[in-house]
Amino acid sequence: MDAAAGQQQEAQLSLAAVRDALVREEDSVVFALIERARHPRNAPAYAPATGGGRSLVEFFVREAEALQSKASLLLPSGSAFNLF
Repeated sequence: MDAAAGQQQEAQLSLAAVRDALVREEDSVVFALIERARHPRNAPAYAPATGGGRSLVEFFVREAEALQSKASLLLPSGSAFNLF
């Protein structure tokens, strides 16, 4: 491997390059979630449950948040964010 190829590989693995790639990935994930919310394909999952209950999606989100908040209490830093 010559020096130019080694420098090119280091440039691709720099912190700034990785950060930029992750920001682009995050943007694409957020965009996909927004599009998914605008055009739900599984209407029964978004419909309120019989008897005035919450929809399956609302239930899932609330339970996931509850689980993450309980797990954050076990972290040594006590941070409620960036659990995984």
